[in-house]
Amino acid sequence: EGELEIISLYLPGDVIGLDPEAGFCAVVALTPVVLSKAPSGPGFEAMTHAMLARQHEQLMRQALRTAHKSAKGRTADLFLEIYRRLANAGLTDGTCFRLPLTQNVLASVLGMSTVHMNRVLMQLQHEGLIARRGDHISLPDVDKLSRSVNFRPLRAAPQ
Repeated sequence: EGELEIISLYLPGDVIGLDPEAGFCAVVALTPVVLSKAPSGPGFEAMTHAMLARQHEQLMRQALRTAHKSAKGRTADLFLEIYRRLANAGLTDGTCFRLPLTQNVLASVLGMSTVHMNRVLMQLQHEGLIARRGDHISLPDVDKLSRSVNFRPLRAAPQ
């Protein structure tokens, strides 16, 4: 409802704190997390550069998503991005993934009210584009959902 601005979501395996220019932002864990120190040594500089580029791409995508897509399009695009990122990390079960975020948090990420977020989720379910059970989201037809919002996947994460 305008009280919280979430500009990025870190998912399992993401590296936090690479960008020294992002000091104006705070990182808040919305779920339990396990932190570990990032590796160092040969090749780490190149990997850091690739990870920074990917994080920049995610931020640009978020800005474009909220500025140019409908509420339904924003939600579908975010779910597809999260699905792809988790699938790349081996954290999906088919087209199902865990999304332990409240509707209030999702609304803040997507720049809409909680009430509108609820309506959009119900519309996506009614149209058979998503299925929800608890904190799990299923995308019954990823290709159809991708076409409906002109989804373009992010580049693969650096290994």
